[in-house]
Amino acid sequence: MAPWRWALVMAWPTAATPWRGVEKVNHIIMKKPLFTDLIPRQTVADYCALREQAIVEYADLHRRWSALEQRLRAVERYAGSQAGPAKRLEEFTRDLDRTLWRHVLDQTEIPRFMDAQARREFEAELERDTPPFTEETVRSTLVSAASQTDEMFARGLYNLFCERSDRYLTNAREPFRLPRKVVWEYMIDTMMVRYCNELRLAYGRRDKLNDLDRVFRTLAGLPYQPGALATALSEVLIQGGDVFEDELFRMRGFRNGNLHVWFLQQPLVDRANRIIAAYAGAVIPDARAA
Repeated sequence: MAPWRWALVMAWPTAATPWRGVEKVNHIIMKKPLFTDLIPRQTVADYCALREQAIVEYADLHRRWSALEQRLRAVERYAGSQAGPAKRLEEFTRDLDRTLWRHVLDQTEIPRFMDAQARREFEAELERDTPPFTEETVRSTLVSAASQTDEMFARGLYNLFCERSDRYLTNAREPFRLPRKVVWEYMIDTMMVRYCNELRLAYGRRDKLNDLDRVFRTLAGLPYQPGALATALSEVLIQGGDVFEDELFRMRGFRNGNLHVWFLQQPLVDRANRIIAAYAGAVIPDARAA
């Protein structure tokens, strides 16, 4: 099988690398070691053993069912159709491998550095070409992924804010730098405004809020719960409010579909700007001079 790739996110090395955690990573984002051990080796070994046991038992189930079918053929006209194992062994193995890959990835800190695009690419590659879940592939893939977390994070941060419309002065005057406030279009459902006179988060925009929350909570070293920010903002809107605030952001929804976002911690904005500039190859002045 050709080397398995997660698009621009992760690469499966062509040569095996020694099993070890990535230690003392000089991480420009978190400013502290990211991994002391990606995932305990024994844990991976246990998962691999579980996989092998499940495959053996499922294959045995197929064999026993085939033998039973042979015996039932003599009375098939009376017995009717009998349901056997729902999946072929190859299909069962592939689905099991996908489940294990997702589970192991979520046991690491890597998802904190993956934006919505990176996660979609991972899922697409997993569906298209699922590698066997073995200690060697898990080891090489996770070590490779851990070495790319800076690039993943920077790309996600840049993509998150490069979509800003330059029709708004607060956006246009800072093309490669976050000001204290940004304006995002199409975040509020204008159909709900028009027909129900209510503010609601637009369909499909939760990923953008999740990425915003993930990025700044990672920079701040705070816990991140996927979906928490979008849920909190939605609750405010459902209750008839238009302003949400927590320790990192102040947000206000508008009837024209825009969401205004104020960043409340300038040091985090400064760090985000340095990452954006490095990724974009831009030279920017100190954000505090804006």
